[in-house]
Amino acid sequence: MPIHQVWLDSCWIDRTEVTNSQYALCVEDSAFEPPLLNSDYLGREYDPDPQYAHYPVIYGSWYIAIDCCAWTGRRLPAEAEWEKAACCNDARRYPWGNEPLTADRAHFCDVNCPKDHANPNYDNGFPLTAPVGSFPAGASPYSVLDMAGNVLKWTGSLPMPYPNNASDGREEEDGYQYIWRGCPWSNGIWRLRSSLRYRSVPYYWYNYPGFRCAMPDS
Repeated sequence: MPIHQVWLDSCWIDRTEVTNSQYALCVEDSAFEPPLLNSDYLGREYDPDPQYAHYPVIYGSWYIAIDCCAWTGRRLPAEAEWEKAACCNDARRYPWGNEPLTADRAHFCDVNCPKDHANPNYDNGFPLTAPVGSFPAGASPYSVLDMAGNVLKWTGSLPMPYPNNASDGREEEDGYQYIWRGCPWSNGIWRLRSSLRYRSVPYYWYNYPGFRCAMPDS
């Protein structure tokens, strides 16, 4: 709020979150340390177990996310770019539109979730994170997946109020906090709306933030 128009240059954005196997390429190149923890909320170890290769990398701070994107020649998406990819031009409630949530559209804290607020009315088969791209029915108009659910996504934008103005300093890289977008596996359906904004200090890491990368279309 307030509702407003934002004009953006065209860009590319990753179709899915960065995975454990993709991040491992950075580590193998000696560019980065491994994630700060190697296991999930239930103690399942990701590396070297190949069944988790296509799960989103977690336990990564904003610094890890921005460095990994830079290593690939890309960057974190600006908050406005993320929202464009999720909402298109029609201010839709969810990436898939305004239709009600179904278990095949997004990954959130359903009956399988180990949290106290698990929702028994939905069953998508995953207790924590899910392999990226597991919910194609929830794709955005640009065919971007997991914009709602699975993990929160770091952006490159500071938590400044709307209206959004890219020239007002919100895209600087020395901020005290940065914006998360999307809903993690650990939250309920009330967090799935594409308009929802979170914020966090850049050194924060835990088992629900992840990231995807973007780059200019040039």
